[in-house]
Formats: sequence, structure tokens, C-alpha cells
Amino acid sequence: MVNRRNLRLLFFHWAQKFQPTIIFIDEIDSFLRDRQAQDHEATAMMKAEFMSLWDGFASSDNAIIVMGATNRPYDVDKAILRRMPARFYVPLPDAQSRADILKVILRREPMESGINFQRIAEAASNLSGSDLKEVCRLAVLSRVKNAVAQGCSLYDETARMLREEDLIRAVVKYTETALTSKMPLLIPESLD
Repeated sequence: MVNRRNLRLLFFHWAQKFQPTIIFIDEIDSFLRDRQAQDHEATAMMKAEFMSLWDGFASSDNAIIVMGATNRPYDVDKAILRRMPARFYVPLPDAQSRADILKVILRREPMESGINFQRIAEAASNLSGSDLKEVCRLAVLSRVKNAVAQGCSLYDETARMLREEDLIRAVVKYTETALTSKMPLLIPESLD
């Protein structure tokens, strides 16, 4: 039977065997968050083991690069940040990019014609792609709830057709919620 520890060891073994290798950890803050006194013992041991294996790469002739991505660099364990020699800030999308992202996210949703994605994108300033995905989810969910409340069938596409106003309301709701509950927006200064 393979346990999690054996999987981690196997993962690092494969990285060494098939080098040059890039190990990419998306949302690294969820995996290697700042250590806290209340962390579960197994979590603390896993982090320590991961860092020990990572140090093994650095102390030999390995051609292995470990990369991570996060929207929350201030939550990543400082010991992990010390092992990453470079940090790169990727700015939030501009208005045109936000409009394009919204179109991609909503491409399969029934929508009214003539939605002004540029207007929505401008209302959604300072939102990331993942924020926009959540905005779209909120808008679609709101539309479905309204359709159900009106006694419409969920299979009736016209009843759950997304409107520009649904998206604007979702942007406002998401932004208000984010301002009261989220960490500060990611800005270049947070990388210092």
C-alpha cells in the first residue's frame, strides 16, 4: 500500500531521475503556508520533509527547478520563500483582458445578445481571472435562483439567460464582499 509519504518520496525520486525537471506548485500558499503553532503535527512533518527533500536538490548537481504560484505571497512560509531565489509579479489583467476573460468563462452560458463586456470589465477593476470566474459563478447562480423563484424550468434557457445587469450586480456583490473579508490586493510592493 502506498501512503502519502511514499508518494512524496516517489515524486522527488522521479524528478531526480528524469531531470532536467521543473516542479511547479500552483497555489503554493495552500500547500506551504506559514507554519503556525496550531498546525497539525502531520502537516508540520510534511512541510519539513518537503523542505528537506528540496534542500537535497540544491546541494547536489541536480537540474531541478521548483516554482510556485500564488495570489497570497504573504501567506507562504518564509523558509519556502528563502529557497526561491527569484520572485515575479504578474499584474492583474487590464480592462480589455478582463473583458476577454469574461467572454471565455461565459462562452457556454445562455446570454442576452449585446452584453457590453467592456462595461462589466471596467466595473471589475482590480479583479484577477479567478475573481472574474467567481463573479460569473455568482451571476449564473443568481439567474438560476431567479428562474426557480419564478417557477421556470431549469431547462428553459430563456428563463436563465444571463443579462448584463446580472453580471454588474455580481461584480458589485463580489467586490463588496472581497473588501470586507479578503487580504489586501496583490501589489508589487508585497513582494519585497
